[in-house]
Amino acid sequence: MLKRTKGFVSLTAAIALMLGLCSCSGKPETDPSTTADPAGIGAQAETGENNTAKDIAPESGAPETAAEEANTAKEADTAAQTEKTTKKTDASNANVSAAGFIWPVPGYTQLSSPYSTQYKRISIKADFGAKVVACATGKITKIYNKDDESKTPCAVLTCANGYVIEYSAANLSVKVGDVVARGDSIGFVGRYGTGPHLNISATKDGASIDPATIIKP
Repeated sequence: MLKRTKGFVSLTAAIALMLGLCSCSGKPETDPSTTADPAGIGAQAETGENNTAKDIAPESGAPETAAEEANTAKEADTAAQTEKTTKKTDASNANVSAAGFIWPVPGYTQLSSPYSTQYKRISIKADFGAKVVACATGKITKIYNKDDESKTPCAVLTCANGYVIEYSAANLSVKVGDVVARGDSIGFVGRYGTGPHLNISATKDGASIDPATIIKP
């Protein structure tokens, strides 16, 4: 009887031990890495931040659209045209004398020869190819070449109030009958005689006058 009792106790203890082991081994171990807040998700939840691609704002300075680029180019072109027109207007109205004349070679004001009773004209020193403009509004009434060895081309500009301006030593781009406005190009400085220069003579009601008295640089 005693042996049977001891055997029963041993069996009972063994069963209890097995149940205890099963209970312990059935409880899964917790991986600390799975309980940590991955990549600050909790912080994102608190602040309401969401870094998905669709919510990322484009960087400033992104390329303009085709329409914006076209509009910018159009505005630049308009500004350039306005500046060009303004410069032309300023050129035709710059340094207008009391008699209504402007200097015939813009940018070149040095006289290589002043007016004299012998030559009755002034000579303006300039570079070859420099633009020559109409001193005043008028009509080209005569074009000819001097009958000396130089064969210098000459153009006669008849203006209002009895004034007549004669250009010589210029390669001309006008013809007889052309009406020109003050500041219009009529040719460019050529190479005649002593070098590149422009000769200007003037008359008032048929009498020779010093061009420098009515044309100011």
